[in-house]
Amino acid sequence: MAMVWEGLDAWAAGQGLGLAHSSPAVLDIVKADLEARRATGEIDASLWEKVQGAFRYFDGVAFPGRSVIVFTKPRPAHYAIFNLPEGLVRVPVPPTYADYNAVARELRESLLAGPLAGAQLAPLRAPLKNVASRLGLVVYGRNNITYSPGAGSYHELMGYVCDVEPPGTGPGLRLARPPETAPECEGCGQCREACPTGAIPDDDRFVLKAGRCLTFLNESTDPWPEWLPSSVHHALVGCLICQEACPMNRGRLRYEDLEPTFGVEETAGLLRSAEATRANDPLAEAIKAKFEAVGLPGYETIARRNLAAFLAARRATSTAGG
Repeated sequence: MAMVWEGLDAWAAGQGLGLAHSSPAVLDIVKADLEARRATGEIDASLWEKVQGAFRYFDGVAFPGRSVIVFTKPRPAHYAIFNLPEGLVRVPVPPTYADYNAVARELRESLLAGPLAGAQLAPLRAPLKNVASRLGLVVYGRNNITYSPGAGSYHELMGYVCDVEPPGTGPGLRLARPPETAPECEGCGQCREACPTGAIPDDDRFVLKAGRCLTFLNESTDPWPEWLPSSVHHALVGCLICQEACPMNRGRLRYEDLEPTFGVEETAGLLRSAEATRANDPLAEAIKAKFEAVGLPGYETIARRNLAAFLAARRATSTAGG
């Protein structure tokens, strides 16, 4: 078994991936921690309702789960490109959104064709930030986002359940530890100062005020809160403001275009009300297919609202600037 893990460690290093593996006992620690934070109210009730259903851990895994494996992979941000009457508009999409599930599937296929050939591997449905931090793979920033060596916060976490017993030693093996905040955060506070909605607390909590976080609001279909400044809208989904302000991320953010672009008719159709592009409408189907093609399947409903807000903020800024 040790040779399997040694080979995995070497393979991950050659792929530029961060790696940690452990026994499933780490999940019991994570579960207990989240339940305690929920019970005390530290985890916002609205956030808990949104995410807790996805935390299935080993439920549905059809083989004995003997180990937990977590990877971190550097990811770029992207631009979704829309055609408007005034020309092309490039709208930022933060790292990890485009092809999020596809990247994890491709990694699983590579593992089963390479260092874990003959093993069984299934996605780990767990709070990966918490798991990865307890395995020492990442540290938290004050913005509750995780940071990995060489990538800053611009990375994707991918977790798997495996039927291979974990090793007793090895460079990838981690023992569960309390989550840590990056030492660079001590005395900094630039992310908190940059956050336009006051989502980052000024105490030592890891957990954000989720109801005020623009990422949380951008992933909802609810109406925008009245208190939210219209000027904050800068991305098709998610938020980059606190990450771009973070000194640990300096020089690390890069962008790639999402292809294909959205045509004039598709863009106009997207910006119309949902009723104007009903199911089975050819234009609605074309818009849905385009989101799938750019690696954002199912985002058309969220994007309709967010793109309109982005364009309104952009036009207001342009008008104010003369």
